[in-house]
Amino acid sequence: MEHGCYRWEHDAESVAVAVADAVSSVTNVPHDELEPIHDRVDGDALNALVERSDDIRICFEYAGFDVEVRTDEIRLTERP
Repeated sequence: MEHGCYRWEHDAESVAVAVADAVSSVTNVPHDELEPIHDRVDGDALNALVERSDDIRICFEYAGFDVEVRTDEIRLTERP
C-alpha cells in the first residue's frame, strides 16, 4: 500500500532526515523510536547523490517501507 509522496526542500533538510520525517508521520512513531536510518543507507552518500543529480531514483528498505527517493520527493510503500 502506497502512503503517498512527500516533498522536501534540499536547502531545508537532508534527504535522510526527510525520509525519517515521512516515515514518522505515516507511522506516528517519533524519530528517536525508529531504527537509525544509517543502519539501512549511508545518509551522507544519499545526500551527495541527490545533490549531484537533476534526475535520480534511489530505492531502499527502511522501517517496514520500500522507500523511493527522487530529486524532490520521497515515496513510501508499506512492505507486505
